[in-house]
Amino acid sequence: MRDRVLALADTLTVVGRDIGTYADGGEPGALARVLAGVPGAWQRLIDLMSVLPADQDLSAIVARGRSFESTARVDRHFALTVGPFTSQAEADAAARRIGQVESVARASPFVVRVGTFPDRAAATTAQTRLAALGFSTSAIAEEERVTFARSGAAPDAELWREPARVFDTHGAARRVSISPDGAWLATGSDDGVVAIFSSQGVLRALPQFNAGIAHLVFSDDGEWLFAGGLTLANIRVPSGQVFGTNVRLPNAAAQAVFVPRARAFAASSRGPTGEPSGGPGAIVGRAPDGVTLGSPFPL
Repeated sequence: MRDRVLALADTLTVVGRDIGTYADGGEPGALARVLAGVPGAWQRLIDLMSVLPADQDLSAIVARGRSFESTARVDRHFALTVGPFTSQAEADAAARRIGQVESVARASPFVVRVGTFPDRAAATTAQTRLAALGFSTSAIAEEERVTFARSGAAPDAELWREPARVFDTHGAARRVSISPDGAWLATGSDDGVVAIFSSQGVLRALPQFNAGIAHLVFSDDGEWLFAGGLTLANIRVPSGQVFGTNVRLPNAAAQAVFVPRARAFAASSRGPTGEPSGGPGAIVGRAPDGVTLGSPFPL
C-alpha cells in the first residue's frame, strides 16, 4: 500500500506542477502535459484501489472520471519574420512592400510576421523571395502548435451551474483563494497587492507586499489568511492587518498549506539560488496569528 500511495502522490505532484504552470501563463504546451499526465494519475489510483477493500462509490467516481477523454496533438511549424525595425511606421511600410503578411508588431521589437509554414523548406523558399525584395534581416523560428480534442461523455453533471457573481479586483491578479465557508475571497497580484473581498464582492482590505503574490491560503475558520511569495505573512480577515513574525525562506516559497489538526500554517522552499549545491531547503510553521512555532520548526 505504501508504494502505491507514494506512486500516486508523485504522479499528482507532477500533474499539479503542470497545472500551476498553465495557470500562470496559459501556455498550451503546459495544458498538453496536464492531459498527458491524467491517465497515469487514474491508473495509480486504480493500482492503490487494488489493495484496498472494495468501495463501490470510489469505483463509480473513477469510472466517471475516466469516461472524459481529452487529447492534445503537438505539431511543428515554422514562422518567418522580418525585422526588427526602428519604429512601427517603418514596420508598416515593410509590410506594405511585402504584400500579404500575418501581423505587424505594435510594440517593440517591431517585427513583421510574414507567414507560418508547415516545414522549413517552404519557409526558406519564402525567405529567398524576401531577400530578392531587399529584406536581409529575416528569420525562421520553429514553433509548436497544439490542437486539443475531447471525446466520451459530456461532463454536464460536474459543471458549475450556480449563477455567477462578477466583480473587479486589483490589477492583474493571478491568484485567488476562497475561505472554506465561502464568506471571503482573496486575490493576489504580481505587484504584491492582496485584495480581500466579502462574498458579495465588497472590497475590505488591500495589504501590500514587496514582491508578487504566489500563495493565498485561508485557515479552516476563514479568520486568517497566509499570503505572500518571497515573504509570507499572517493576515487577519477581513481587516487586512498583518500579525506575528513574517516567514522568510531561503528561496521563494514552493508551497503553503494550512493544517487543521495542528492549527498551523506551513510553507516550504528549496535552497538558496546561486549556491553550487543548491543549499538546504526549509519548512517553516506559523500559528494562525503569526506566532512562530517551536521544535521541530524550522526544518
